[in-house]
Amino acid sequence: MNLGAATVTASRLGHSMHRPGRRGRLVPCLLALFGRYVGAPLVIGREHEPAGPFMICANHRSHVDSIALINGLDLADRCALLAARDYFVDGGLWRRLLALPFTVIPVERITPSVSMLGTIREARDFFCAGGQTLISYPEGSRQTGESIGRFKRGSATLALALGLPVLPVFIDGTERVLAKGRRVPVPGPITLALAPAIDPGLCMYGRSWRQRSQHLITEIETSVRKLAAGRTQQGGSRL
Repeated sequence: MNLGAATVTASRLGHSMHRPGRRGRLVPCLLALFGRYVGAPLVIGREHEPAGPFMICANHRSHVDSIALINGLDLADRCALLAARDYFVDGGLWRRLLALPFTVIPVERITPSVSMLGTIREARDFFCAGGQTLISYPEGSRQTGESIGRFKRGSATLALALGLPVLPVFIDGTERVLAKGRRVPVPGPITLALAPAIDPGLCMYGRSWRQRSQHLITEIETSVRKLAAGRTQQGGSRL
């Protein structure tokens, strides 16, 4: 689930946000099932997690990436996911069920010309209502194999607009638990590697929003790639 270069209007988004009551019932059950069947992820670099509201930018390999992040970082009722509208909202029943337990902010991938102001407004409303974390996958969709896809700059634009620190995360192991194309997960180790959070306020390169967001997303992508390389050097399994 990812913002990428996509956007969403506030009116369409308002009808898609899941109510806290529904999420409150489903997420704990999902976390319990995940912990019992798959196991709790190993978290490396937990000290880098910001104390206040922040965004997560992570690589994306599996539909269990989000639940692994929520489980490993104890986010539970404090997070929302940026979700592709065409896949998780307007898609088939199976795809809509995947998003059902979570608070989601749908984003447009098909019509990126729609204003991003709605996305920014709804994300700001989420944090003003007590939200803690917004999860984003800047690659745009799940990847396969060992390579990390190029990060799209929409997540950086959102972080700049909201003034939120960005926590780069490398997720390792979820592709083996639930590979793209499979619907039934299998038990397996998952590792979340965290890098120091990046302050978007320090990203003052260039004068335009485009220049600033491009520099920021490049910094985020570089950080995630370094985490992946570090896992390989330490003998950890790649993806």
